Amino acid sequence: MYNIAVLTCSQYIYKEINKNIIEIKNESLYKDTSIEIYDKTEDICRSMKSGCVFDFIFIDLDMVMEEDFRIGSYIRFNLMNEKTKLIYIYSEDFDINELLKVNAFYCIKYPVIAEDIMEVFRLHNEEIKKSYLLVKVGSERVRINYTDIFYFESVGRKIKAFTTTGEYDFYSNVKELLFYLPKNFIQSHRSFVINIDKIKCIGTNYIIMQNNKKIMIGRYYKSNLKNIGI
Repeated sequence: MYNIAVLTCSQYIYKEINKNIIEIKNESLYKDTSIEIYDKTEDICRSMKSGCVFDFIFIDLDMVMEEDFRIGSYIRFNLMNEKTKLIYIYSEDFDINELLKVNAFYCIKYPVIAEDIMEVFRLHNEEIKKSYLLVKVGSERVRINYTDIFYFESVGRKIKAFTTTGEYDFYSNVKELLFYLPKNFIQSHRSFVINIDKIKCIGTNYIIMQNNKKIMIGRYYKSNLKNIGI
């Protein structure tokens, strides 16, 4: 579900990044992640200018320092792209102000290790938790704002999201879903995860959501509802 580019001449850097991306592909959020390697700044700039979109770009500062900073400026100011996350890899000190100018997402000191790569995606997951859930619906990536979600229902191998804007089906399971959701989402039943901010009222063994959907409370999940101030 993500497109990643690596700008480097170092096969070591590329292999380390690629190896760790393969490992996280087991998570549905990263299942269809693709990775491309570039060894020239002008090539990746040309690709982006022609419409290629990257979610993450890992930039090896030791390749050509001046040009690598230039790509950040090109992405932010020429392409007006604030969404692509820029991750800089370095071995020597550099002017931190250059990274602040281009809103760098993360910096990794050479040599690159697995923990560095995983930290990038951990921070990305935390960022996602604050505002929206990114899921694959059919062949499209869809962002669902947390504030729009009433509840999720697990149906077979899929999760169905019920929101103010419609219903969305995507492949996942309750355990994996809960990992990405913020704290205002709780499991109320084996098959249901609810947004507590969208609860209308709570009965003895059921919940009425603001869309008037009645959801039964599973016996093993009653404790999850004890501290809700409704």
